[in-house]
Amino acid sequence: MTNDRSSRQKGNLGGRFTDARIPAKVTITLSDESARIPCAQHLTWMLVNLLARQSFAVNRIIFNIPAGVPVLVRLSPLISVDNDFVNALHEGLSLINPMVVSDNNQDSRTSISIRVGTGPVIPADFSIATSADGWSGYVGQRCTDQIGESSNPIGAYIAAALSAGEVFKFARGMLETSGSYAECLWLNGYKFCLSDSAIKTPELPTEAYLEPTTIAGVGAVANGFLHTLYAIPQLRGALTLIDDDKAGITRDNLERYVFFGLPHVARFHRKASTAAAIFDSTQLNVSSADSSWQEWYAINSQSALGIVISAVDKNSARHAIQDALPQLILGGATNDMRAQINYYDVAAGSACLKCRNPVEQGVPDDVIISKLQLMSSEELSAEAARMRIEIDSLEEFLRDPRANCGKIGGATLQKFAGVAEEPAWSVGFVSSLCGVLLAAEYLKSVIQGLDLALGVERSVFRFQFWRPIDERINTIVEFPAEATCICQTNAFRHALEPQPVLG
Repeated sequence: MTNDRSSRQKGNLGGRFTDARIPAKVTITLSDESARIPCAQHLTWMLVNLLARQSFAVNRIIFNIPAGVPVLVRLSPLISVDNDFVNALHEGLSLINPMVVSDNNQDSRTSISIRVGTGPVIPADFSIATSADGWSGYVGQRCTDQIGESSNPIGAYIAAALSAGEVFKFARGMLETSGSYAECLWLNGYKFCLSDSAIKTPELPTEAYLEPTTIAGVGAVANGFLHTLYAIPQLRGALTLIDDDKAGITRDNLERYVFFGLPHVARFHRKASTAAAIFDSTQLNVSSADSSWQEWYAINSQSALGIVISAVDKNSARHAIQDALPQLILGGATNDMRAQINYYDVAAGSACLKCRNPVEQGVPDDVIISKLQLMSSEELSAEAARMRIEIDSLEEFLRDPRANCGKIGGATLQKFAGVAEEPAWSVGFVSSLCGVLLAAEYLKSVIQGLDLALGVERSVFRFQFWRPIDERINTIVEFPAEATCICQTNAFRHALEPQPVLG
């Protein structure tokens, strides 16, 4: 991963970033005592995982961590357990963005210091402290004396995302009028609330059995979700992963995919099957379908759907998921620096996945043609191979689309619609936080003795990184059903009712 590949995080979002301090060198400090605590290792790993993917803003990561600390088992699929902690971190980063740990890296314009766990904040151009305790993650410009002994990764991953967000804002030179930095912030993933200290919450049980669950979409949000489940060794159960992105795992999307690394980048490495294979080393039974939701459901429509995790980014896919009438849908979505978690239990009276999510309009054929004509021959060949279309036929069509209109049909041309769409601005720490919070709410929904933060009446949690300490906007809110949505019709509600068994 190199700086010129970070296209989806380069934009200034309407002039909110000045890029006055990039690239930045980040030094991460842990005491020997903190480094041996499981949640500190989870926090440090996810933090450097996220920072290494901010290759436009961060060009060097340095560790100030004692040697000889044993590494936690199942810290990451990119890390082996036969190294000490520092070497393990280097190993993982070498499989994401080796330039950030290279001695030959270019000079940095600014220095950033991060203290993980207890201890003083180290002076630098920008200094922060971060810690975790159970379901809660901390970031602030003040040190903290609070760190939990739990191996629960949720609070640690929350802290990592919050910290990566603070680094990003500073390195990108965020304008004072655009946002603020966290002085002292704990974000709790159990109750979905902000506080100035970690809130006492239940521990994860030593054994936890998950109900059969279907995950739709294995993009950036699902990567955060899956990494969280991977790091909890006591989980048992069955998951099904569905994703039809034919491009699979690429260097371009690797900047936001915290569950994958460079070894997973290949022409035929599809997201769902690659993620499922990673879980082979765990006690979770994970199956996959490298297909669309519609294709998968056409084969599996006879089985009632219990819990569905919606991590798709198209409203057409959201509509298809809702049409399958799952008992419960938990959804995660992002928009620039904002993450949102939704709870959908339509039978109990909540909004549905279609509410306020109109289906996208198709990309006009002439826009697609123009984009394809501007591509180099290598790019065009790659797109043709991805769509399994003969390159000679495509090139002939593009030379004179009007004269050759019968050689490439409209349905075939629409397969290239994604090429014509400008990629939405996106950065990994937002998607990662969304995935972690989604995993937190999911685990609470399937593990007995834990309580959901969301419900029918207050069904949405929103968090934005611009002003992270603002409790008025980073909070749980009501999301009523859309009055004109199909979910409010008698026919739809009748379809949700249990049907009598004939015999």
